[in-house]
Amino acid sequence: MALGLEGFRQLGSGVFEREIRRNPQGQEGVRQSGLSRLVGRIQGWFRSPQEQQARVQERIQVKQAFLGLLEKTEGQAGALRALRACGLPRDWANNDRPLTNHQIGKILNKAQEYRLQVVRHNESLLGQTLRGLEGPELRDERAAVIRAVRNDSRYGNTPLSRTDVQSLRTRAETELRELRAGQCGERFPELTQLIQDAPKGSPLSRIELNPARLTEGLRQVYGGGPRHDPQVAQALEHLDRTTELLGRQAWNQDSLQGLSDELGHQRDDLGVCQGGLRDGMETLRNELDTLTEELNEVDRGLQEALVGSREAKTLQARKDALEGQIRFGNEKLSVSQALVHEMDRQIGLLDAKRGYVDEMRLTDPLTNRSVKHSDLIWAQAGNYLLDRLSEEARGGDPALTEEQLGALAQVRGQWTQLCEARSQAYRDSDDVSTLQPIEAPSKSNKDTHPIVQGKRDTMQDLRARLEGIGIPRNTLDALFSKSSMTRSERQALAGLETWQPVMRDMPVMRDGVIRTYKSEVVPAQFIGHELGVDLGEGRIGGVSAGVKDSEDHARNLKVSRLRDPDGQVMTTVVGHGVLDMWGVEGGNDRQTSNERGAREVLEVALTSNERLRGVLTDPERPQDAPPPRLVHVSVNLISPDSLRDNLGIRDYQERTYTQNQFRAFEANSGPGQTLRVFDPNNPAQRGEARTVNVDAITFSFGINAISTGGREMFMRVWNNVHKHNTANMIKLVGDLGEGGFGARGVRPGGFVGEVYDRLEAVVNDPGTPPGQLAKAEGLMAQLRGQTDLVRTLFTEESFRTGNGDTAKMGREILVLQGLAEQGLGLVGATDLAGTMSKGCKSDKDRGGVTDVELKAKLILRDLGGEMNPDERLQGDDQGVYYTVSSSSGQLENQRWNTGMGGSKEAGHLKDRLPDPEVRQFLCGLGKFAKA
Repeated sequence: MALGLEGFRQLGSGVFEREIRRNPQGQEGVRQSGLSRLVGRIQGWFRSPQEQQARVQERIQVKQAFLGLLEKTEGQAGALRALRACGLPRDWANNDRPLTNHQIGKILNKAQEYRLQVVRHNESLLGQTLRGLEGPELRDERAAVIRAVRNDSRYGNTPLSRTDVQSLRTRAETELRELRAGQCGERFPELTQLIQDAPKGSPLSRIELNPARLTEGLRQVYGGGPRHDPQVAQALEHLDRTTELLGRQAWNQDSLQGLSDELGHQRDDLGVCQGGLRDGMETLRNELDTLTEELNEVDRGLQEALVGSREAKTLQARKDALEGQIRFGNEKLSVSQALVHEMDRQIGLLDAKRGYVDEMRLTDPLTNRSVKHSDLIWAQAGNYLLDRLSEEARGGDPALTEEQLGALAQVRGQWTQLCEARSQAYRDSDDVSTLQPIEAPSKSNKDTHPIVQGKRDTMQDLRARLEGIGIPRNTLDALFSKSSMTRSERQALAGLETWQPVMRDMPVMRDGVIRTYKSEVVPAQFIGHELGVDLGEGRIGGVSAGVKDSEDHARNLKVSRLRDPDGQVMTTVVGHGVLDMWGVEGGNDRQTSNERGAREVLEVALTSNERLRGVLTDPERPQDAPPPRLVHVSVNLISPDSLRDNLGIRDYQERTYTQNQFRAFEANSGPGQTLRVFDPNNPAQRGEARTVNVDAITFSFGINAISTGGREMFMRVWNNVHKHNTANMIKLVGDLGEGGFGARGVRPGGFVGEVYDRLEAVVNDPGTPPGQLAKAEGLMAQLRGQTDLVRTLFTEESFRTGNGDTAKMGREILVLQGLAEQGLGLVGATDLAGTMSKGCKSDKDRGGVTDVELKAKLILRDLGGEMNPDERLQGDDQGVYYTVSSSSGQLENQRWNTGMGGSKEAGHLKDRLPDPEVRQFLCGLGKFAKA
């Protein structure tokens, strides 16, 4: 029978009415009968009673399968209303009448019509309850309420009441307050504990546990009035100053140096403040000791005084006053103690921020450190030119004398020393005090920039040395030709010493809370040496983005992860250049190379999935165990337009690249695929072959101006891939409905629906532990909301326009696939895994943007916020995006592949990166990059 409602929907059209029948035995799904209903009726008159009974049973099975899917998708009430609206009797599912294509179309249209009414009703109530939640300061409350309503299982099938919506809002606001209280405990653990322990009804107990407002609440208590304490007020000012510095960002060497200095000064100021608080605490303790001694004396006097006498009343009044003073003094002492301990926490944050700022200075592409790195690469490229010349000379072309051969060997030795000197110069440049800024690339300095001069001077130096020993001019012209130098540059990049895994801390400040997330980018050769290039002498290199003719490997293959502050993986995505080696001659050889690249992507994805890797490499796993299924989502980010393809310039035929990548994944899909599983902790070990059933779901969603600007219609972009995208979207999320509204509000289908069903089984299991139950329910809600978001973006075709958020479609698909994999991890699936990859032509510019988008969205959600499609980022949310853009490893990725850091795409993202200083930092030296 059909796997999903979409299997019936595609049969719900046609001029002639036809019966819907099961596919022949052994085949899954349903089909339209080849006969019209009239011919079918005539044939039915001549069937035997047994044949007629068998046909009735088949009809019942088909109708019940359809009805079951309809109820699962639309809800029982929605399904029943649709059937009644089409005039079908109550016993329709069990009577002898057939299901026809015309009935399917009518039923599904009615179901969508009723669902549209439900969603409009619920959206109207949502809009009403959102009134008063406008403005950036209430953005999280607004996002939480929207999520609560739209992620609710009733959203698409049940008209909610005002009470329902208010209840959802109350729960969302309660959960947000609890989140804020937890974040307050992260940022100010001692002060938070102090407030939580305060007596109910006291001024302290009424302070809101919100990291953005905590100091203001304390200031209202201790900044004036009877509890006024100058030292506490000063300490709170220092905490506010610390918060401001922890959230501040800088984007050039001068401002970074200034920020580093201010962080150091603030650290010193906190130390001085701590000392003052400790002195005040010592004085306060002495005062409390004196008061306690007096209280003891008063107690003794009370015991001796006559009950009811004037003396007893006077002593009792004094006792009450002393107890109040002691209580008040102990409160002040507790506050001071909490502030002293809090200062230690803040000093640690300042130190971490200062270390991060120094790392930013080293990462800044616009310094002389970048020049030294580029100079090193071109020196090493010269080494490869010398290797080639020496090999040709040994073959007799050019024919060199013994004296010239000796001189050539001497030049090689001298050049090796030059390379070593430049390598040392680059290593020495990790001292931030030695960094000097350089100018950004521009039209005026395209021939005089230090990067350009360094390359030119290095090559001229080498050529002069070779001319000096009499190498023929025609030989030198060929050796220093554009193609020869490009080849040598790529050889130098392949063996780059700085091509190493990146583990970058990303401290982000949002609404008073600071958290440090970690971004990891691990090149494929560090996952398994077989995925890299053998450079000889035990050295393994990478395949840079500019390589067009590798017959064995994918270009710029790597795995990218995001970890939360506790080290838990939040997302894992494979990155790679487009899987089309257009420099390989011969159509068959080219496609074979592409298929090898796609297989490597799947192998890296499989290896990076710890759960499935553990299953496949378990030594106790039975040899006859059925192979698990790997559902891999691939998002291609290039622009598959017809115009550039038809011009015939091979370096820009992105439509062809896209189609070839689709074919490459398709060739590696299906049951019984053999993939290697590597041990990331022992990359030198050969990969172990394992059998896996692969289901590749591939998309094309370009993100540059060709795809998302005004040129997409003229250049014919989306018509080349929309049919393919539609089929694969159905594989991912199930039925898409009709038109722009589509399947909004329905239960997830497709692969996501499989995961949803497994989570639902956990929720319905009475033996599920409470903690796992809550997580499963939460993931189901997230899957409902994210599936709806992805479906709606697709059916409304929002991907056609950038609107300041060009990467939205790819980002949201990757978020959805990541949630699906989380669900499988929660239920402990051993037979199914969800992995994902993304990439553009090189996966260093457009692919880098998408990597940033994915990680920034997950961080904002983790902090209680949201990144909605087509919405501008504001305030601290913008700061989070800046931090991820600069510190998630994208500049290093660009340097691996071109020798210099800098994005070609960042300059076009003025809505996403409105600060020109940030854009310049991220653009870096990208204009000089060739790949």
